[in-house]
Amino acid sequence: MDPSVKWFALGAGIFVVLLVWILLKGAMSGRRRAAAIKEWAFRNGMSYVEGPVDVESVAKIPQDETPDNLVSRKAWNVVSGRRDRFDVTIFDLHQTTGGRNTNTRTYTTKTLAILKLPDPLPPFRFLALGDMKPGSFGASMLGAVERLAMNIDGGKHGTPIDIPDHPSLMLLSRDPDATRALFTPAVIDYFVQHGGYGVTTDGTSMMVDRSQTRTIASVEQIERLVNDATSIAQQFHSGF
Repeated sequence: MDPSVKWFALGAGIFVVLLVWILLKGAMSGRRRAAAIKEWAFRNGMSYVEGPVDVESVAKIPQDETPDNLVSRKAWNVVSGRRDRFDVTIFDLHQTTGGRNTNTRTYTTKTLAILKLPDPLPPFRFLALGDMKPGSFGASMLGAVERLAMNIDGGKHGTPIDIPDHPSLMLLSRDPDATRALFTPAVIDYFVQHGGYGVTTDGTSMMVDRSQTRTIASVEQIERLVNDATSIAQQFHSGF
């Protein structure tokens, strides 16, 4: 056999073995994570469904919009139960968009928490990116991006609401007067201290997600997400 052919065949074989190893490692990691989430759910008195299941059968995502080029959207590792007087559902959202050609498709996965509220809230979208000083480079860049997004959106998702002295807090609502009243100084201070989350509401449904990441959460991060999500809901239902 030609030595060059032999080396090519050897290289191809090694590549296939590495590819299979990577796929098996990923599958095993996913199975371990699912088992850990199931154990955590049962330990906390919650139900668990591995999935995949239709998102609509799991929870109502507030202000949900289905992309025109949606290929599939499923919920995995669904945990449901009661925490601090709120009904909570946590799951991994797997979404595929694009065309028939798989090379043009985009795959996104993120972990969401959906809470059922005791009383309806005005529809708003809120993003807490942390604490930025007014006039700083980061605040200026964020403001420019926000203005560009508003121009593109054209008011489709509501009116931007300014939160003075806190450029890292972004608020948008279709009912600005009612929403502005919710964001008291105490609520604003809470989000300054607890950045990194996005909050979307619609009636009695509230979604909390880790806005600065688009990856699925570990079991430890799920525990923190549930605790923080219920704490966020309490900010708007202090008397509940």
